[in-house]
Amino acid sequence: MEIYVQKFGGTSVATENARECVYKKIIDAKKKYTNLVVIVSAMGREGEPYATDTLLNILKSKNENVSKRELDAIYSCGEIISASLTASSLSARGYQAISLTGQQAGIITDNNHFDAEVLSVNTDNIIKYLEKGWIPIIAGSQGATGDGEITTLGRGGSDISAVVIGNALNAERIDIYTDVEGVMTADPNLIEGARLLESIDYKTCMLLSDRGAKVIHPRAVKIAQKNKNTKLFIKSTFSSCEGTCIRDCDKNIPGIQSITMQKYKFMSQISLVGNNIDRALLNKVRSIISCSRINYKSVEISENHIGFCVNESKGLETVQILHRNLFSA
Repeated sequence: MEIYVQKFGGTSVATENARECVYKKIIDAKKKYTNLVVIVSAMGREGEPYATDTLLNILKSKNENVSKRELDAIYSCGEIISASLTASSLSARGYQAISLTGQQAGIITDNNHFDAEVLSVNTDNIIKYLEKGWIPIIAGSQGATGDGEITTLGRGGSDISAVVIGNALNAERIDIYTDVEGVMTADPNLIEGARLLESIDYKTCMLLSDRGAKVIHPRAVKIAQKNKNTKLFIKSTFSSCEGTCIRDCDKNIPGIQSITMQKYKFMSQISLVGNNIDRALLNKVRSIISCSRINYKSVEISENHIGFCVNESKGLETVQILHRNLFSA
């Protein structure tokens, strides 16, 4: 059974206009693939009615010491709302679709509420609907313990849901849809001229995610690496760009592939991630920063990473300067 998995993030389902793009992606995929499975995140970001943080704040405003079990119970609602709306909207367009919770999709986890690990996936229910020709729309970032307690997989857990379900189904392909065109040389929302990487190896992608790139959860990449028969792509909901393929590379291109920035109180951590990084490249980076008269400290270097800290107010400027010098045509 050839199966295709799509996952849509919170910004992709946040507004009516954005959801129209999601429905088109799903319908186009259904025309190409007989067996299609969709995973969705909660709708939007904090402040929007059904966003995860908005729902969590309902409990926290009443009780700062609310239990993680109860947090999981309300955390799971955002994705369920999104799945139900997506399934209903597809049905209204003439496509048979059904929403499933993580538990109904067969995701079994440990009992570590709010950051659970997936132990197994029973795909029987998903396959039942695929055999009927339906599109299962699965609420991401959640599952249940063996005795039926609702659990969630932590921030960004819908990526994990997509990969564990895709692996369990031995899917041909998993596409993670977001609001950028793939893995870029820097955050395109901050850096004009950031370039798309056509492919990236698992290790580099995990490191980028750990260092602040928000395109995919690092645990999802680690899980995907265990089943290399399934193609994994990061794509944009809002364009037809082919995106970035995450895979094992026969020969990694040496040098910096992407720059990330993480903001903390009073400082910004800058990370340059790539392959075969050596002292010569470190010296080049130091020279670029020194010529720009930006003070930096706490330099780290490894084969795949250069990291350092600058004053919080200089973070964006530093990334802009480095990107311009390292990725100029």
